[in-house]
Amino acid sequence: MNAFRQLQTIIAQLKTERSYIQQLIQQYDQLLNARLGALLTRLGDLQQVVSIQRAAKSRRRSEQDELVSWQPPSINQTTFPTTQPNYAPPTPQTAPISTADDSLKKLYRRAVSLAHPDLFAGDPDREACATELMNQLNAAYEQEDTEAVRELLADLEDGLPFLDLPGHEPDPQAVDRIVARLTHTRDELIRELSVLRRSESYRIMSDETVDLAAHFDYLEQRFLAQIDLLMKSVA
Repeated sequence: MNAFRQLQTIIAQLKTERSYIQQLIQQYDQLLNARLGALLTRLGDLQQVVSIQRAAKSRRRSEQDELVSWQPPSINQTTFPTTQPNYAPPTPQTAPISTADDSLKKLYRRAVSLAHPDLFAGDPDREACATELMNQLNAAYEQEDTEAVRELLADLEDGLPFLDLPGHEPDPQAVDRIVARLTHTRDELIRELSVLRRSESYRIMSDETVDLAAHFDYLEQRFLAQIDLLMKSVA
């Protein structure tokens, strides 16, 4: 029992840290957009124009090379099809329909079927626990937090929320499943945090010695220099 409770504590701490880092990254993005958003848009537009021009030049060179190397075939080398070759028009590629909303609804309904307080009428402890679970579930669903709904469902399927209630004997196999699942969650969070901590925006926002005003001034000069170079190449 203590093993998965310790894992739950560690997971909660890791999630808190993840949320903090994500907030710092979001704050940096907002500052960057507010200060240099217009320059970034202009830079992106110019980069696209340059890419198009380079592609056009490359295509023209390729066509010229083909004209130089092309030789008309002799009559003996030429074959004439007696029938029209089979032609199948290309299948249009359509974007896959997003099923995020449907997935969230299915997860939510499944969780409700296991956590609704009416299922535990006559058992005050489990009914109270289910009521709290439904509050968490509804909040996660309203926020469209699929991850939170999925985790609550997994807890319910393993019976985790009710393990500490009086008169309940935990199933050893269920406990093993819970420990394995929580261990996997912990390891995934550790890997995710490792990636987030390496991000440049987090490093800047978490370093108290960084002068943000000077940092954005430096970026502005870099962007202006890049724009100037691109403008010369476009002209």
